[in-house]
Amino acid sequence: MVVVIVLFLVAVAAIYCGLLILHTTKTTHTKNLGSVAIATLMRKPIDLPLWLKHHRNMGISHFFIRLEDSPGFEDYLAHQPDITLEIGQSDTKNNYTSLQSRQINFVNKCIKQCNGKGITWLFHIDADELLHGNITYLDTIDPHIKVVRLENAEAMFDESQNTCFQATKFLRCGLSAPCRSYANGKSGGRVCNELSLAGPHHFAFQGQYTGNHVLDIPFDNLCVLHFDSCSFGAWVEKFLHLSKQDDSDTIPFPYYHDSINAAKQAYEIYTSRTHINKLTDQVLNENIYQVT
Repeated sequence: MVVVIVLFLVAVAAIYCGLLILHTTKTTHTKNLGSVAIATLMRKPIDLPLWLKHHRNMGISHFFIRLEDSPGFEDYLAHQPDITLEIGQSDTKNNYTSLQSRQINFVNKCIKQCNGKGITWLFHIDADELLHGNITYLDTIDPHIKVVRLENAEAMFDESQNTCFQATKFLRCGLSAPCRSYANGKSGGRVCNELSLAGPHHFAFQGQYTGNHVLDIPFDNLCVLHFDSCSFGAWVEKFLHLSKQDDSDTIPFPYYHDSINAAKQAYEIYTSRTHINKLTDQVLNENIYQVT
């Protein structure tokens, strides 16, 4: 009895703190509905085969992918029948600001292509995010609902993970947990002529992303898991690229500002090699380690 009470109190505390613990990040396998798709803009994605496998297993039938600055992935994606691929380039000067415009333009093109593929629902997420839950829940939604909103949770990493998507602990950002990135979730839309993307987090129906046509899906039914900067290499690559911005004040997240500055400094040190060469000389001189 005491054990049961303790476990209950731990669970309550975890929920109160916005901490989600999963035994596995594998989504419940369902039948392939043949009607749910994902649109995403990606650049140098991490663990892309696992990202695709996860979503195929949960029943996603098609992927619309705009691939930027990632020539090594073009052949891999181009020959997969459930992928519609667009090749593009990022903005070298104002990438953070212009990224949202590129996302909106791309997803709105994808909406027009959905009718010919028999797709009824389209979600917009990033390559470091996974849909998690049971997409058959979408079949229970009243037809007057045109837009659904999903709560997001942010992964907590430790040294035990071999891939980005093996994290099992997440901060529930919608419960005011201390997430480093966004906390306003992601969105999906029921495919129709009046559907559009109003921003990276919102689909809109007839230009409106709030109202009676919008449904907040319960977290336990369907959510978005965000695996932000799961490795040091991914962190440096992401924030060095985001540093290509004329006005960094347009970026709203303090963590992003700090990471951009740190990534720029790390890159400058790496490219100058001055500190590395001094360290190497010191190591060799002290006979601690030498590569032959």
